[in-house]
This record gives sequence, C-alpha cells and structure tokens, in this order.
Amino acid sequence: MTPQIPLLLILTSLVLFISPASAEQRLLSTSLNTCQQESGFKASLFNVVYTPANNTASIQMVATSSVQGKVIFDVAISAYGYEFIRRTLNPCDMNLPGLCPMAPGKIPFGFNLPVAEDAAKNIPGIAYNIPDLDANVKVLINLTSIRESVACVEAHISNGKTVNLLGLRWATAVVAGLTILSSAVIYMYGVGHPNTAAHIAANSLALFGYFQAQAIIGFSSVPIPPIVEAWTMNFQWSMGIIRVGFMQDIFTWYQRATGGMPARLFDSITTVSVQVAKRSLQKSSLVACGF
Repeated sequence: MTPQIPLLLILTSLVLFISPASAEQRLLSTSLNTCQQESGFKASLFNVVYTPANNTASIQMVATSSVQGKVIFDVAISAYGYEFIRRTLNPCDMNLPGLCPMAPGKIPFGFNLPVAEDAAKNIPGIAYNIPDLDANVKVLINLTSIRESVACVEAHISNGKTVNLLGLRWATAVVAGLTILSSAVIYMYGVGHPNTAAHIAANSLALFGYFQAQAIIGFSSVPIPPIVEAWTMNFQWSMGIIRVGFMQDIFTWYQRATGGMPARLFDSITTVSVQVAKRSLQKSSLVACGF
C-alpha cells in the first residue's frame, strides 16, 4: 500500500469528525439557471430555504419575465440522476403573487410557501445528511393556451453541509510541511543518516505531488460530482491558490494604478445570486480550434 492511501483514509475520517453539525435540517438553493435557449423567465436573485420541521419553503426572488398569460409549472426533482418527484403545479391554485397570470417585466417577490405533507414524505431523510448533495430541481413553464414550453429554469439543491473545510486545508498543509522540514532536519543534524533524509524527502515530494494531482482534478473542465469538486478544493493551496490579505491589497492597487476597475460582483451578494462555474468544454474546443 502506497503512503498516500492511508493518509487519504485518515483525512476522510477527519472530515467525518470535524464537519460542522447543522442544528436544523434544511434544504436550500441560491441560484436559478436557465436550461433552454431563449428562456422567457430568468432570475437575478434567488434564495429558497425549505425547513422540514414546519414544512415551509421561504422564497426570495427577483425575476425577469417575457411571458404573458396563464402558465403551468412542470416540476421534476432528481438526486444523483434519479428522478423521484414529478408534479404539475398551477400557480393560480397556489395563489402565488405575480405568477397568475404571468406578465412581462421585473417581478420581485418574497413569500413563505407551505409544502404538502405527502410531498415532504417523498424527500429521503438521507438528503439532509449527505455533504455536497447532488440534487436538482428542474421547472418547465408551459403556457396553458398553446401547451408549449416557453421557459425552463433549474436550481441546484444543497443541505448546507460540505467536505470543503478550512481545517482540512490546514491539516494537509501542516502534514506536507512537517515531512519536508523533518527531512531537512535529519539531513543537517542526523549525522550518518543521509539515506534516511533522502528517503523522507522523496516521500514528501511524492505526497506534495499527490495533493497537486487532487487539485488538478478539480481544475479540469469536465463534469464531476459536487462532493468531488468540493473535496479537491481542499488541495488548491498546493497549486499556489492561497488568499493572502496584503497580496490582495497589492493587486487592487496595481489594478487601479493602471486604470482598471475591480469587479464588485460578490459585494452585491444580497441583491444578485452568484454561481461559480468552470469554463465550458464547448468554448474550450472553439478556442483550441482557433475560432
């Protein structure tokens, strides 16, 4: 067994012990994405939190619609590729403000939506415990007059738990640093043990390369499960991606000194939903072909 395998088992056990426990079970989503071209419904702000304790979903949304008329929602909920809920909802029957009938323009609204008990029973209890849950809600908006889809939106569901932990990053960095430091100490003060120092140094470099390989997996522009993506983020420090305060100040000064304007997307997180996405494969292939 290679040295990396037991280390990985130890780190995985650490995740189970140091992962923060949520005091209240919940499911939430913070971004709403379109899933068809020329979708007639988009959201610039989307925050939904479902609490099973009171079977209520708290919804805050700022949407832009180009759809006019009465609509029907075709809702599909899936987890790990398995669709376990498929329902048709009429916003007029649910008394949803601003959606019956739907009118073009900007629609800001926030309300609490009661969830039926039979619908809540279809949600497996494991969904509240698995970190970095791979679940999605897809909604097709169909005009009742023509029975055709005029918009499609999709939201990723999370339970607030993740394996991307600050403590784990520090633990891996300390382990890598100690192995390199120990090889240097043995080489300088361990008279008569040069082979031991060389052996430890080789293993420490192999361990560091293993951490970098984990980070590179997250950098690749291929679809990977959310839990894998979150796990690889624990090793980004090995590729030099480290947030340092004074370096951020230097970068901001240089940007302003050369006439640049810093983006303030994350400063407006309370009014705009932000989703971090990787480069698409389609655009990458076009760049590689010279288009």
